[in-house]
Amino acid sequence: GIRDHCVTGVQTCALPIFYDHTISWKNFVQKIIEHASDSDKTQHITGHHLPLSTMCEPCLLKFDYIIHLETITEDTNFILNKEYSHLDNLKIRNLYQVSKKKDGGKDPYYLLKYYCDLSDELVDGIQRFFVDDFENFGYERFDRAKYC
Repeated sequence: GIRDHCVTGVQTCALPIFYDHTISWKNFVQKIIEHASDSDKTQHITGHHLPLSTMCEPCLLKFDYIIHLETITEDTNFILNKEYSHLDNLKIRNLYQVSKKKDGGKDPYYLLKYYCDLSDELVDGIQRFFVDDFENFGYERFDRAKYC
């Protein structure tokens, strides 16, 4: 909330004014979809919320490797092993925190559970917005039955 001043004992002190700019996950996704459907508003979406395919031309680039955030440690170690095989035991650990499954295994896709809180309409909208990234970078569409 906003506070103009505080009183401590007999002294009055000025506090900075705080604004609460938090937004729920559902409202955030709604805003992205609303802005994505209007080309004038799309320019107001922060770059790291835009599909990667809008910021570079993946069709014009020849990729040797594509690293997914969900498997970044494994992907990076694979590349290091392929490209720097002459260096023994070159490995990177824990570039991305993953959740542990009940059976003790790791679940790099645990963040997908947050999509379970969204309506099918919102999930479909966000997937339409990122459709080129899904196709270009090997991601599957969200499967509610699998993750919820």
